[in-house]
Amino acid sequence: MTELDPRSAPLIDLSREKIFIWLLFGGLVYALRDFFSIVFMTFMMTVLAQRLVAVLTRTGAGRPEDRWIRKPVVIVVYVTALAVSYLAGQSLLPRAIDQGRWLLEQINSLDLEKIRDDALAATLGRIEFARYEKGDRYARDLKAFADERYSLASYAEAIRVAREIRQTFQDDQAVKEGQKALAAARQTGELDDQYRRWLRSTRAEQELTTSSEIARNQLEAFDQSFNFLYGEEEFKKQKDLPTFQKTRQDRVLERVTKELFDRGLDRGKFEAELAAKRGRERYQALPEKEREERFRAFFQVEVPKRFSRFPYSYEKTLVLEGVKDEREFRQKLRGDAPDDQEIKELFARWMRLKLGNEYPGASLQGDTSHVVRTALPHVTGWLTTLINDALAFGLNALLSLMFSFMIVWEIPRLSRGLAALEGTPAGRIYQEIAPGMARLGTTIAAGFSAQLVIATINAGLAFFAMTFLGLPTPVFLSLLLLIACLIPYVGVLVGALPILLVALQAGGHKLCFHALIALFLIHELEACILSPKILARPGRAGSAGGRGRPGRAAPSPGRTGRSPA
Repeated sequence: MTELDPRSAPLIDLSREKIFIWLLFGGLVYALRDFFSIVFMTFMMTVLAQRLVAVLTRTGAGRPEDRWIRKPVVIVVYVTALAVSYLAGQSLLPRAIDQGRWLLEQINSLDLEKIRDDALAATLGRIEFARYEKGDRYARDLKAFADERYSLASYAEAIRVAREIRQTFQDDQAVKEGQKALAAARQTGELDDQYRRWLRSTRAEQELTTSSEIARNQLEAFDQSFNFLYGEEEFKKQKDLPTFQKTRQDRVLERVTKELFDRGLDRGKFEAELAAKRGRERYQALPEKEREERFRAFFQVEVPKRFSRFPYSYEKTLVLEGVKDEREFRQKLRGDAPDDQEIKELFARWMRLKLGNEYPGASLQGDTSHVVRTALPHVTGWLTTLINDALAFGLNALLSLMFSFMIVWEIPRLSRGLAALEGTPAGRIYQEIAPGMARLGTTIAAGFSAQLVIATINAGLAFFAMTFLGLPTPVFLSLLLLIACLIPYVGVLVGALPILLVALQAGGHKLCFHALIALFLIHELEACILSPKILARPGRAGSAGGRGRPGRAAPSPGRTGRSPA
């Protein structure tokens, strides 16, 4: 009998049995798709715990593990893991959640116009001012600036402008807080309920009082409906009773309100009134310290634009607001004129902002701020989801830890049970799936554990860098960076966005630039040192350290083509 040419054999053996086995396995994976996070965490915890137990139960180099002390070691390992998780959950997680919520508030309150103006003044404005300072116009414009800015002399005029500045700031903050209140009401559905109540109390009752066409139609519809349900005789008996009239009016009010709501009548007017009311309430509810910090930022940006002739700085304006009469004004402020150096600094800051906004390329930064404003809701939505999922993650981690403990505890018995499957129908399924899944699992576990080490180092370095730079919420940002760094190579860049936003909000462009340098150094450390060193270690690339492949039996002498010696 002639043998078949091996080259004529198919590359992939797709027998019916194999197709059925893999379809069954694929269906099982699909059925467990909602529990992927628990399954994956259980797998990773099991791999790490089993490696640690294997190391701790070996009595010497090259010796097998000691089975007598295995179970106590398993208990110690998991009790330690549970204790560490509990301590982290009690101390670290609540702090991180609080910092994350604070971060959301800060991102939502970002003043993009101020950031844009500061960026223009620090970049284009500084370059243009260096050229302008060498020109002939500098001395003339500086003198005109000093004469114009410091021409206020009377107490009445100074206090009037100071009050106008404060009122303008309060109105501006009320508008911003009102827009935030409207956005929050839209998300919760409260805005529609408020709109219905507003329509009922204003327009719907007015429609009934004036007997408009809408009210007449709804009254006729109600009478016809009642007449149809209860009969004409009952309608004649009930129609003049006070209870019937009240019920009739309430039902018609509801129907008129619904019709007006569907039309969207005066919705813009209602939202403007609600935003103004809620904005004032939210502003008044702010802590005094936060209100004053916002006023300082408003003063530094808006006063040079809107009140260019106002001669006083923020600190002197606070003094001016406390002045009670002309005599006190003269004592505290009239004789406190700025010197030439201070006037030059004020003029330089004002001119940098002016030149930066007038530069032809300034519109590009305007487009950039629009893009950032559009992208901010996505960033805040992602952070909100991350914070809300933190509690669910804790429960999933606890379940995974429990399942992992059960698996590691029963590994010897599971090994004996799998060995007993040989020669059975279930054994064929195991032999088909187990070797490939074991290799895949080993590769994933090795790669993920290596990336987890890299991410932990990156997060630790970032925490120390943020603490050194004085950034707020370093714990939350470090945990955020740790999660992002599980993405190889680009994870630092993904996790850098919230850090840079916080730096920009807390310290302006200078602090943002310092944070960017720190993150760049961390990224280079990961790409050039950590990743090559850790991923290149033996056993990290998916090999099992030369211990053989799980699920594959040793070849028998008959299959090697050689007879035993």
